[in-house]
Amino acid sequence: MSSFRALMSVPAAATANRKAAAAAPGEPEPAGIAFRGAPVEKHLDTAPFELLKFELPVEAAEALMTTAEIANVPFVLGGYPIDVRLASEEGCDTEPPERNHATLTAEQRSAISAALRDHSQRSPIVFVLDTGWPGRPAYDESRKTVEDVLSAVWSEKLKSSYRPGPPLATLGAANNRHCRCIERALEELRSLDAGLPAGKRVRVAYVSMTREQDGGALLADLLATNDLLQRQTQSGGVPDDDRIAGSTTWARQFLEALPPRWVGDTVRTDKAVIDAVLGVARAYAEARLTVFFINESWTVDHKGKYKVFYEAPELGIVTSATGNDPTAALQDFALRSSSTNDTMAIMNMSAAGPARDSSLIPSQDLDEAMALGFDGTVTDDINGTSEIHGTSFAAPRVAWFLAAGEAVRHDALYQDRWAIDLKRQLQGMRNPQAAGYDKLLFDPVQYILRQITGPAPWTNE
Repeated sequence: MSSFRALMSVPAAATANRKAAAAAPGEPEPAGIAFRGAPVEKHLDTAPFELLKFELPVEAAEALMTTAEIANVPFVLGGYPIDVRLASEEGCDTEPPERNHATLTAEQRSAISAALRDHSQRSPIVFVLDTGWPGRPAYDESRKTVEDVLSAVWSEKLKSSYRPGPPLATLGAANNRHCRCIERALEELRSLDAGLPAGKRVRVAYVSMTREQDGGALLADLLATNDLLQRQTQSGGVPDDDRIAGSTTWARQFLEALPPRWVGDTVRTDKAVIDAVLGVARAYAEARLTVFFINESWTVDHKGKYKVFYEAPELGIVTSATGNDPTAALQDFALRSSSTNDTMAIMNMSAAGPARDSSLIPSQDLDEAMALGFDGTVTDDINGTSEIHGTSFAAPRVAWFLAAGEAVRHDALYQDRWAIDLKRQLQGMRNPQAAGYDKLLFDPVQYILRQITGPAPWTNE
């Protein structure tokens, strides 16, 4: 939830909800506003409270919290629980390496590796919001990357110095193996630029959505930084020590609402985590004249309540797994792909078409949706053993390829048009002979090489 939104709980039995205050002729009475309508009236006597939502600047919300009039009223600033659901893949920790699935041919691997070796100019970042860190190397790279991002944002935007805390001396294994499945899915791709200097490699930064492992420390810094950026947007100026201390305290207190670890395939986290990564990544992209990539290999039920704020113009893209149920309606946040340029829906697909269990974007949106299909298989079916696959593993692969395209980008970057041009590029790359969902199959070699050769015909430049 944005820190500009405040929620005030009002007991259902309160006098104000039972007896109308004076109202002008023709205006509805307060009681009618609170309780009118059959779905509400039948629960009138048992409902514990009603929620009143309204937008406030942060300073006004803080002042409101201290007024005598609402001193005894429950007040929450920033809470927006969200239930995240991901696929269960128990074999990622146990399947032998010889079962690893190759998504690229030898020729494709050679072409991408050569393109990065000869043309990489920068080190783009793929943020992976997931269950934690898959291992010590991934943790060390992720932490350094996030610290680099925060240092740049504090220096360029907040005009202050970021002071990171110490890293964990010992990193325990993430309780849910999903992040390790993603790392295994990316092994083939990450080997393509492994020998390049740090400033020319695609960086992958895992961000835990709970307090597990080092999630609490890094999330506190991301939350506090995003809060300071929002305050700066509202009030302007450079944050002073008191404002920094206030945001830091709020972030640490807010973390108590997050679960200490990821248990099962569904966990209740908070939308503020997504907002923080989006806000900080965008500020970094603006400061460094680049674009960001964020991967979401999970889904949440779409009930019209998860209002994620994506600031325009888009300075990056979110790759969002569509899910693994072709009979179900598309879920958040892949659902955004049909009407926005900020989120790309990723399906599990090969040259043979969509996987049998991949969720799909609506067929009527095929021509206009921000959507792609790519191979989501992690391990092959050998001697009758079940393969590990899913949109969870296709999505981060697409994010990595898009980031590789940014690494070798030859043209000047027009940030205010980047997302629009990306959509045009992908549409221009579609096979004109393909039909239906097959036209969405992504060719990473074609995309990466076209970032090197300069303006393409679809840009009308």
